[in-house]
Amino acid sequence: MAPAPRAVTVREPGPDLANFPNSSYTLPEGGIYLEMSPFTLQGASSDSVKQYNWEFLFRYGLTDDVELRLFTQGLTVQGPPQSATGFSPLTFDTKIHLYKDDFEYFNYSVGLEAYVQSTWGSPFFDNGTQGSLTINADHVLPWGIAFNWNFGFASLKDFRGAEVILPSLQWAFQRDVVEDFALFIQGYVNAAALPRTLHAGAVGPVKTLQEHAVGAGFQWTLNDRIAVFGSYSGALGAYVPSYLGTMGLAVAF
Repeated sequence: MAPAPRAVTVREPGPDLANFPNSSYTLPEGGIYLEMSPFTLQGASSDSVKQYNWEFLFRYGLTDDVELRLFTQGLTVQGPPQSATGFSPLTFDTKIHLYKDDFEYFNYSVGLEAYVQSTWGSPFFDNGTQGSLTINADHVLPWGIAFNWNFGFASLKDFRGAEVILPSLQWAFQRDVVEDFALFIQGYVNAAALPRTLHAGAVGPVKTLQEHAVGAGFQWTLNDRIAVFGSYSGALGAYVPSYLGTMGLAVAF
């Protein structure tokens, strides 16, 4: 007998825009998530200015283990001295769930994700074609703590606008503090899992790589269909936006 189809719920696998790393899990076949962050603000860095974005992430379960995704930072307003308003490029993304297993003292789920950021957007925000390939992993630790991390390589722009290929790491620890309300801490090295800044994680000169950001946030699951989330992170490096604040929601169909 064939297994029963997986139900579409925002509780599992949960929103990917909520924190820096992306889950290793994929939507069930035919499932749809629409995630958005209408309030995304980032501060200036040594080579970028303040910026506002209305981000969107569309996710579709092609099969139970393959997810097609479309991401954009959406409406983008860049502050002075290079003020501009327009739409950030589209990013085409795919996530594949590879394997899940449990041992007596260790559990894991592993996935593979790849994206290509296109040049389809407002010309001012065209940063060329960029890409990323990451391994996504999830673990459930003692005391109900969820540990999620991504590691891979991303094509980024350095402070001169030259393309470089760099290792990137994103991580988050999350725990429910009351039913349906979770808090998390998060961070990244060199880039977030999705191109969430103008330069998809602009970096400094080669000798000053390893730019970090750390922060905290929340996720509130209102019901099986809707979750809201928000976070605030600060920079630990000159070439990372001095702060990144987000507020958004995810809807499951």
